[in-house]
Amino acid sequence: MIINILRKLFPILILLTDSVVFYLIYYLITLIRTGEEVNFFDADQILFTMIACNAIALYFIGGYEYEKIQKSPRFVSEHFIASSLGGVFSVFVILLFISYADRVETNRTSLVGTFIIFSVYSIFLRTLIGHVKAKRKKNKCTIIFGSDEDTYGLMKEILDQGFQEKLYVVDDNINGSLLEKFSNVGVKVLDENKFDPKLSVCDDKIISRIVLAKSVNELNIDTKTKQALTNRHLQKNDVLFIETFFLSEFQYVPLKFINDSWPFKQGFRITKNVAYFHAKRTMDIIL
Repeated sequence: MIINILRKLFPILILLTDSVVFYLIYYLITLIRTGEEVNFFDADQILFTMIACNAIALYFIGGYEYEKIQKSPRFVSEHFIASSLGGVFSVFVILLFISYADRVETNRTSLVGTFIIFSVYSIFLRTLIGHVKAKRKKNKCTIIFGSDEDTYGLMKEILDQGFQEKLYVVDDNINGSLLEKFSNVGVKVLDENKFDPKLSVCDDKIISRIVLAKSVNELNIDTKTKQALTNRHLQKNDVLFIETFFLSEFQYVPLKFINDSWPFKQGFRITKNVAYFHAKRTMDIIL
């Protein structure tokens, strides 16, 4: 329960932490550079602008979302690019609005140094959070219903992404060659008749989600198991299709799911958000 509360408050907590650290870094740099005590809020307009611009940039890469923060080269590079763009944008705002009538009295070394050191701190903090997340994931597992050559290919793709949770496939009609392939990549196959979808733990690992490799009607499972999956979904909301899993975990959909009917699906973004449609259309015209 405490963990769930912290996750809900996570964006606010990390934003407050970033703001306090930003002010402290600026204060210490100015103190070291001048050797004199300075008013803590002497450049509050400038610092607030830099914090706000940096926060907006990090928001777009998921820097304030617990689920999207990762310990990966991709996230670090995205953070670096976002921080750089946030810095450029903040300078633009400061020069265009705040510096009007020579109201800027702080030195450039303190501002640039603050932004550089804060960016290093921010990357380190979020990488540390990603490391803790990855460590916790090793105590969890994902259960996948449905097994064939396509599922095997998807399992390899998931593992190639550095997925930390243990993977299990549920199927009691799997052939020997496919069973060997799953075993070679570290995916354990469970017998459907011995696996209960109501369980919260499998092999001493917490079940974080159940993934359906195909639609329920296409899965080779009995009616009792289908009902159990439905009940679990209604109670815990942790049963999802493979496309949704890839989107939530890796922010992309495998090419095998892309076909001529994909844009017409209800989940396609442009069919759900009129504002998004008009914004996209405007950008298309401009570009």
